[in-house]
Amino acid sequence: MNKSKKLIIFIVYFVVIIYILSIFVDMSGGKLIFSFTFIFPIGLMIFIFIIFKTIFSSNNNIITNIPETKKRFASEIVISDTKCTVDGHTKSLYVRNNRVYNKVKAVISNSVSYPSTYTFINQPVLYIAEPIKEVEIDPIYLKDLDDILEEKIKSELPKNNANEKTIIPYLKRRKYAISILFAILNFICLSFIFFHLPLWTLLLEIVNIIIFIIFSRKIDLISYLKKQIKARPDEKMSDVISSLVAEQVPRSKLYLTKTIIIAASFILPIIIYFEPHIFYENYENGYGVRFYTIGLANYTKAEIPETHNGRKVLSIRGNVFANILTLKEVVLPDTIEEIRGNAFLNDRTLEKINLPKNLKYLGGSAFKNCSSLKKITIPLGVTEINGETFKNCSSLEEIILHDNITSIHGETFVNCTSLQKITLPSKITEINGNTFENCSSLKSIDIPEGVTRIGGHAFYGCSSLSSVTIPDSVNDIGSSAFRQCSSLYTIEIPANTSVNSRAFKESPTVITRRNGNQTYAEDIYE
Repeated sequence: MNKSKKLIIFIVYFVVIIYILSIFVDMSGGKLIFSFTFIFPIGLMIFIFIIFKTIFSSNNNIITNIPETKKRFASEIVISDTKCTVDGHTKSLYVRNNRVYNKVKAVISNSVSYPSTYTFINQPVLYIAEPIKEVEIDPIYLKDLDDILEEKIKSELPKNNANEKTIIPYLKRRKYAISILFAILNFICLSFIFFHLPLWTLLLEIVNIIIFIIFSRKIDLISYLKKQIKARPDEKMSDVISSLVAEQVPRSKLYLTKTIIIAASFILPIIIYFEPHIFYENYENGYGVRFYTIGLANYTKAEIPETHNGRKVLSIRGNVFANILTLKEVVLPDTIEEIRGNAFLNDRTLEKINLPKNLKYLGGSAFKNCSSLKKITIPLGVTEINGETFKNCSSLEEIILHDNITSIHGETFVNCTSLQKITLPSKITEINGNTFENCSSLKSIDIPEGVTRIGGHAFYGCSSLSSVTIPDSVNDIGSSAFRQCSSLYTIEIPANTSVNSRAFKESPTVITRRNGNQTYAEDIYE
């Protein structure tokens, strides 16, 4: 394998390793996990790389130590009836530009004046080419070097009771090695399914299969014999071939073993992940759920126990249940105190979940893209709703908030198109930007006293919104806050509230200040 191919393979392999490591970094919440779940894949990748390098590395280069000025014809090696010209034979022939040349051997010295046409192979022998007039030559020698060599090998194989498909011990070992390598990577890629990584990661499986097919075809008897003949120029070609194919391996046994190895890589994940698995990590005085694998026996409902090894389960870490396309129900114990960001990201079939009574922290994007979730109640211990927590929950009809909540971050309810009504906590001080953007079914909203600002795009695209109550505490309404609210015909705002010129853009709203002044939305925009 030449250096460019090795470099390409190394780059591809390096990218795959970095990608897999990034998955573990991301799933750990941005920090590395120095545990079995982190060390194992690193060790496995290093081990596979060593095997890969060992299998496909080769030192069978017949032209070495050639000065740069003498490389022009170094690749023009010619095969005679029994030997390569690199053996020093003085009467062998070669063809260049459709002219036949005779070879004369000369020893290189500093005083030698090199002719204009030469072939420099295996220092210190120089073959000086001299044209001859008429030579009868087999047409085979007019072919490319590799083609000539291949024809010679094919003609020799039947003499040794062999053919192109013959398997020798060396080829058997290489085929076994690449099959094992494929099986390991195949097992890892299939495990990704049970660890519910994004579907596009299955592209790694396709790449793995393609690479396996390509390199399996490269491992053949003809290619191997070519390398060996070039690497052993002092031996007759027939002797090299006969020595290498003397011991042969039954093809049926090889194919059976390969089939078992590959089949095992498909069957083992099914056996291992038949039932769901929960992976824990130490967290404060108890445990946190680090990974959850779906099982073939139960892939629609996930249930976390209260204790593990005699200690309470206190945490659901980031991405634990993310991207499970079949999950419909989750049962969490009341011992859980935190649910980290992205915990249920992209669980589009999730319909039912109970948030634990002792929950104190609910991370950003925790239920993002859970488009089947219809109802949820925020426990009393949670005082902050982080950004994008319920973004794109298009089926969410009801969410029950409590008065202990002091902050609702931006984009929390973006595209909750089924949400019709919500009661905001009395302790919040701001409606952050994009909080209710595109909540197209929201009909009314009462802004609690104490809110001082309604951020940009807060109610952008709320096309059903017809009633808004704004308290005297609001002193600023941001850009596009009520833009495209096509059902909002009237609104009353405090006398001194600052209204951005785009706040009611593309809305038919008549704005009445509490000092009696009226303004039309289009007038503000102009």
